[in-house]
Amino acid sequence: MPSTSTKVSSVQTGSFRTECDYHADSPVLGKHVLIVATEGKTINVHPFTDSLGSLQKVPIVDAAVAYDCPYSGKTYCLIIHNALFVDAMDNNLIPPFLMQEAGVVVSGVPKIHSPDPSIDDHMLMFPQDNLRIHMSLRGIISYFPTRKP
Repeated sequence: MPSTSTKVSSVQTGSFRTECDYHADSPVLGKHVLIVATEGKTINVHPFTDSLGSLQKVPIVDAAVAYDCPYSGKTYCLIIHNALFVDAMDNNLIPPFLMQEAGVVVSGVPKIHSPDPSIDDHMLMFPQDNLRIHMSLRGIISYFPTRKP
């Protein structure tokens, strides 16, 4: 009898990606976040080429995502400030530059490109919380799994 497989989507598992976006100047959050604050401010967003059009009146929010650490079993609530909220997106985009400005140690080199891979490669370190988030690759995009708290 031929085997059948069932594809499990991220909607079924509740896990989405927060991706590193090295070209962005602002975080962009999708619909699977918990908005914790908004001041009613919006912005018009223009992509890298005019032919794509623009997004009008995109809300600027502070929001939370949950990260479930596979090593400790703990869930961490990560707050992202002054982010663009695009409800049509499933995943989130975070600029590593801004994470570094906030004191997060960003090691963006994938382990496959490290001559001597260690736990200090391809990870985010939040020193004040002693939290290390190991990133994965989807194609060439570095990410870690998050969900709505």
